[in-house]
Amino acid sequence: MKENEKNKDLLHDCQFYQTIFDRSLDAMIIVDANDRTIRTANRTTKEILGYNPEDLESKPFANLFPRQMEQNTEQTWEQVKSYGTTLVESFRLADGTIRSMDMTATMIPYAKDSVILVTLRDVSDRVEAEKERERLIAELQDAIAKIKTLTGLIPICMHCKKIRNDNGYWEQVENFVRDHSTAEFSHGICPDCMTDLYPDFFGDETTAQDETPDQQ
Repeated sequence: MKENEKNKDLLHDCQFYQTIFDRSLDAMIIVDANDRTIRTANRTTKEILGYNPEDLESKPFANLFPRQMEQNTEQTWEQVKSYGTTLVESFRLADGTIRSMDMTATMIPYAKDSVILVTLRDVSDRVEAEKERERLIAELQDAIAKIKTLTGLIPICMHCKKIRNDNGYWEQVENFVRDHSTAEFSHGICPDCMTDLYPDFFGDETTAQDETPDQQ
């Protein structure tokens, strides 16, 4: 009687776990721990990777990776054997496109043997969003690095108006401002300087412009 109840419980457990495997929203693939071939896969594998589960049976799991990665998976499997692993990997879909997947791989007992349960979830959109965020952060950091501001006391000559720079040299004010900010100078000449420098040409005209109506 107890043996029958034990068998019923075992059957119930098997059906329960089979239901989880079949109805999971993630692709679940059982891989042989020794030769790394696929023993079985759930139906969601078709939705996520595009492969029929039956077509994957006995095929090397490495076939699901992009071709340049097929030979570089040994370290991942060693990590799985030691303590399991969760990482983002690129996988080749049935139509040849490459998608980023959250890959969780764990050693589990299976039919008196040990296998690797691989769970895959498509995270390509998240990966692309993270890349875009990193790009924007890099652009922002670059923009911040280019922003220069003038603060503190600036030593300036009271006569010629040259400024002493950080190295102790005196330089023209426009050179100093240009090197310490994003400002650029365009040179012209003000009315007062035109009068001082060219009195024969601008003295009378400037004086007339400066006179008030009462003075005229």
